[in-house]
This record gives sequence, structure tokens and C-alpha cells, in this order.
Amino acid sequence: MFLLSADQGQLAFEVIKKGSIWTMWQFWSSMIGAFIIPFIFAPFWQRLQLSSDNEFIDLRFSGKGAAVLKIFRAYYVGMLIVSLLLSFHLLAFSKFLSVFYGLDKFSSLAIIAAILLLYSAKNIFSIKLKTDILHAALYVMALGLLIYFAYEKSGGLFNALSSIKSTQGERLQIWPLNAEQLFYSLSFLCVQWWSVQIMDGGGPEMIRFKAGQNEKSAILTGLSSLLFSFISSLLLIILVLMLLSVGADDFNSSIRSIVPVYLHPLIILGWFGLFISTCESLLLWGAAFWTEDLYRSIRSNKIAVVPSYFKLLAMVFLSLIAITAAYNAENLQGIMHWFFALSAGVAPIIFLRWFWMRINAWTQLAAMLTSPILNLIYSQIEWRAYLPYHSGEMGEYVWRMIIMTISTLLIAFTVMFLTKADDPAKIESFNNRLGKKGPVLQKYLLAVLLGFLYFFIWNLMLWVLVG
Repeated sequence: MFLLSADQGQLAFEVIKKGSIWTMWQFWSSMIGAFIIPFIFAPFWQRLQLSSDNEFIDLRFSGKGAAVLKIFRAYYVGMLIVSLLLSFHLLAFSKFLSVFYGLDKFSSLAIIAAILLLYSAKNIFSIKLKTDILHAALYVMALGLLIYFAYEKSGGLFNALSSIKSTQGERLQIWPLNAEQLFYSLSFLCVQWWSVQIMDGGGPEMIRFKAGQNEKSAILTGLSSLLFSFISSLLLIILVLMLLSVGADDFNSSIRSIVPVYLHPLIILGWFGLFISTCESLLLWGAAFWTEDLYRSIRSNKIAVVPSYFKLLAMVFLSLIAITAAYNAENLQGIMHWFFALSAGVAPIIFLRWFWMRINAWTQLAAMLTSPILNLIYSQIEWRAYLPYHSGEMGEYVWRMIIMTISTLLIAFTVMFLTKADDPAKIESFNNRLGKKGPVLQKYLLAVLLGFLYFFIWNLMLWVLVG
């Protein structure tokens, strides 16, 4: 996960303050698969030109399993997953408002709820494409101002690093230093990135790939997102380090204190721009499940025109669920760990279904059902007495992720071999629609090698930076 917004800035501050730069590996391990979506899946989505990623199920799978999976995914992803992702951004922005305006958690979330519901009324993809550029420009402006004033407050990055070394040097640790940390790091680098963090570019990303004029533009869209996230991530880490050097206890309160009051509206506007842009993307994705899939299934008419008020109601409903989840959440890292745990073992099935035609709808359904059910069972078992390095939040999460991955894949593949394969005519139709896949294995290996190189260059660069 790259640092694409103020939300991730808060997350980085929260994680590094509790541990060190090294503990960000749990999110940065996604860099290993960063090139897979642009190189492999972006052209596929551009070719298919689907209205929603749930339409992929009709195109790829056959029989009753496809119908059941489509309805289940509309509820599960369209309600639970989208709401969980929304709640992450809502919680982060509510903390921001709480600090800047002295509001309690309930009041700040109530204000955000009103704003989000208002934006839902005008959340149209054609408008969003135009406003995203403006939102990104506002965010870059705000980030630039923050780095300038953090530089002034800390005396510069190198002075900040020197200060951290003398008082809290453990926070500058880049690489794992002992057996426990090595176990965690290997879990991130060998399991998490492919089991949890890398899907197939569906969801909000698919809409951007689809909008490209050709396959080359879809690839460039994916790569440009990587470039922006790289620059944004680097600037946010520099900002976090400079804030930590002046003894900051909280990301939001520290940026409030270093920026002159007359510039506070610009900072808030910049943070709000990327926040609302992200929320709009998630709402459009979630609403698509309800409008394109559920509504037309109820009407038993695939070409039924979905009334605009139904789309609005879907976005309002998702907003209310997300706000409730954000109100009951304690911290950002906890939300991300739960999201990762719910994805463990599902991501490989989502990836392989494009290439391994034996995977059917029941396989994907089994994976999506197994992960949440096993997570509930896992939470009821006391594992610390049986597993090494299980103590603490990190150990509990890593073992949960590993066990969920193994169990989910075993059950999913068992279901696959016990159920009927898809209709050969459906498989042939899918392959004809998709066209030539090209040298996928070579592209995959190249993307993974570039990803590992990217990950280690990123950490080597930070290591050189912190000296």
C-alpha cells in the first residue's frame, strides 16, 4: 500500500511512532506486486469494457454457481468490503477535523456524514474525472505547504534525523534486526503481497483502465499512478520524520501547530480534496453492485434502466454503514489489518481465474466465504501458547494472515475439484472476448522482479537517507 493521501500519512505516523520505519513493511510489501496490474490486467480491463467488475462473473463463469456468486459478491463486497475501506478514510478525516476544530468523534463524523451524503447526490463518473485533477492539485499544494513549515520547524530533514537518532534512534530502523522481526518480514515478502494485497485491478481501478483509449493508455494509467504514489509516499515519510523530530505526539495536532492559522483553510481543503476523491471512487464502485447487479436481478431484466434515485439510495446506505464502522473503530492500523485478514487467500483465486480455466464460480465463492468465517473462528482460539512470535499485535496479525491463506486456498481448491467445470462454450466465449493474453508468465516474472527491485531500492534509498 503506497501513501496516496493524508489518511496514509496518519497511518505512517501511527505505525512509526509505535515502532520504527521497518514496521511499514507490512504495507510497503505491496510494492512487490505493483507492476502486475499495469503490465497484465490493465490491458485486459480496457479490452473488456465492462460496466462493473461484477459483470466479469457473467462473462467468465457459467451455471448456477455464477448466479449465486454474483449476488453474494454484490452484498459482500458492495456492502462489507466497500464500507470497510470507506470507514478507514472517514476515521482518518474525522481525526483531522477533530484536531483542527476541537470536535469530538461523534460531531466530526456527523459533519463528514452530511458532506458525504451531499456529494453522493452529484457523484457521477463524468464529473468525477474532471474534479479528480483539481483534488490532486489541491492535495499537492497542501502537502508542499506542510513540508515547508515542517522543514522550518525541525531545522531541515538532516537536522531532524540527527535529533531522532539522539533521542529515539530505534524509529529509524529500516531492516529487521532479530529472529522475530525476520519472521515477520519474510511473512510480508513471501506471503502477504500475493495473498492479500494484489488482486486483479478490479473495482475503482478498473474504471480508470476502461476509460483509456487503448491498451497502451491503460498501461500508462497504471504506471502513472505508481509514479504519483512513489513521490507522494516519499514526501509523506519525510514529513512524518520531521514531525517526529520535534516531539509530535499526533500527526494532525502537529501539522495544526506548525502551520499559521491563516493557512489552515488551505491545508484542510487539500486534505479534503483527496479524501472526497477517494470516497467518491469507493461509493461509485459500491453503488455499481447495487444498481447494475442487484436491481437488475430483482427486475429480471439485464437491460433495465436503473433509476437515479436508486443509485443515490445505494450510496447513502453505504455511507451510513461506513460512518457507523468508523465510529466504532479504534485506529487506522486495526482497520487495515482486518481488511487484509478478510482478503487472505482470496487474492490468488481472483488472479488465477483469468488463466486457469478449471477455477469455477464455486471456487471463488468458497474462498470468499471461507476467509470471514475462519477469521471469526480464529478470534475465539488462544494461539499464543502454541505459535512462536505470536505475542503482540504484529504477531497476532501475521499468524492470522498465514493461517487464513493456507486454509482458504485448501478449501477453495477442494471445492474446485469436487464441483463441475465451467461450460466449454462459456470458456471459449470468454477467451475470444479477451483476445490474446500474450506471454503472461514472462510478464508476470518481469513484473515481480521489478517489484522486488522497487521494494529494495525504496528501502535502500530510505536507509541512505536516514544514514
